[in-house]
Amino acid sequence: LVIFSGSASVAVGFTMALCNQAFLRVWMPGISWAVENDILMACSLVVYSSTRCHVGLAYMTKQIRAMKYVYLGEGVAFVALGLLVAPRLGLGGVILSGIVTNLIFTGIYGLHRSEAYFGTSLKELLFNWGRRPACVLLIMMLMGSLLWFALRTLPPLAQLGIGGSIMGITAGLALWKLGLPEPLRKECEDRFLRLRTRLLAGK
Repeated sequence: LVIFSGSASVAVGFTMALCNQAFLRVWMPGISWAVENDILMACSLVVYSSTRCHVGLAYMTKQIRAMKYVYLGEGVAFVALGLLVAPRLGLGGVILSGIVTNLIFTGIYGLHRSEAYFGTSLKELLFNWGRRPACVLLIMMLMGSLLWFALRTLPPLAQLGIGGSIMGITAGLALWKLGLPEPLRKECEDRFLRLRTRLLAGK
């Protein structure tokens, strides 16, 4: 679940980051924000999706323990850091504050809970569990950068159509080939084959 959530959030987040500027120009002409904010929002989606998997163990096992204090501390730290950096960095600073405070509070606590629950090491959680999402991230960043430079002079609608299509295909292939562990791919294939068999039998 952690691997899939991390990989899927990378695929979706960076596809949306590339398309958001063009989408705003098509849907709401005259309204835009910095491309850096799109990238930060994509990173925020990845971070929050990943950390929620780890802290979710507290609810699944009904052992909340210090979780309520962690959330409180994160909220207070986010407001304080946001107020500090927003005058200098604007909206991007607020988004960055959310990423930093989530990693420090929910991220560290969640990793500690997963480490204890699964009886594994921090190295295993970060490097082995995070390896596949990192591969998807590398592919999406490279393709996103290439498309951004290649399409930046085209009309917004063309940017949205071409960029969204290519990024969507890239995201799907990267998620399937690199983002999903072999057992999960096998399970998806088996479910698809069973569904296809039932549909064909129904005809």
